[in-house]
Amino acid sequence: MELNNTRKTEIDRNIKAALLRLKGFQTSDGGFSYWQGGSTSSKWGTIYASHFIIEAEKKGYKLPYGLKSRLINHLKSKARNWRTNNAVNTHYYYRQSHELTQTYRLYV
Repeated sequence: MELNNTRKTEIDRNIKAALLRLKGFQTSDGGFSYWQGGSTSSKWGTIYASHFIIEAEKKGYKLPYGLKSRLINHLKSKARNWRTNNAVNTHYYYRQSHELTQTYRLYV
């Protein structure tokens, strides 16, 4: 898609602002909460934000200090400690969602 310089500048500014803002959502365990200053990491939100951060870095954007290293440690820990939930009383949708979350985490 062709973009004029004004639009390119706006996109660049928005990506940089988003990267800085994400730092305020990072929890003590390295994941991300849904709310700024939150203390509990969101599984899906963390993975989604991680995907954005990694893609932005690949495009040459500078990340806030410590953001990526804490995040990668969090994702690795969650991936290594993940266990499938095959309990009979667990609803199929929950099991499928749980597995999709791990799949996306490993992709990122």
